[in-house]
Amino acid sequence: EEEARRKATEAKRKAKEEASLVEELERQKEAEEAKRMLESKKKSEEKVRRKAAEAAAAVEAKRKAKEEKARLKAAKAERKAKEEAHLAEELQRQKEAEEAKSILESKKRAEEEKARLEAAEAAAA
Repeated sequence: EEEARRKATEAKRKAKEEASLVEELERQKEAEEAKRMLESKKKSEEKVRRKAAEAAAAVEAKRKAKEEKARLKAAKAERKAKEEAHLAEELQRQKEAEEAKSILESKKRAEEEKARLEAAEAAAA
């Protein structure tokens, strides 16, 4: 009877040890699985951050390109306005020169006519 009790106690002890080992293995498995899940989550988050950064960079590049295009368009419009102003000034100068020439020619004709009339009067007198 004592032997049977001792064997039963020994069997219980072994069963407890095995159960303890099984629990420890399960905890380790769970810990490893949790670690894998965390690493996977970190990778996913990093991937999302990287994609967000790429998208932000693309938006910024597009904004800068738009700004550069607008700047070039404004510069072109400014150059065109300056050219048109220069041409308008040149046309005004030409017009003024032609008017001055016309005035001088009229004055010259008037003087020639006056001289002709004076010569005719002198011949008649």
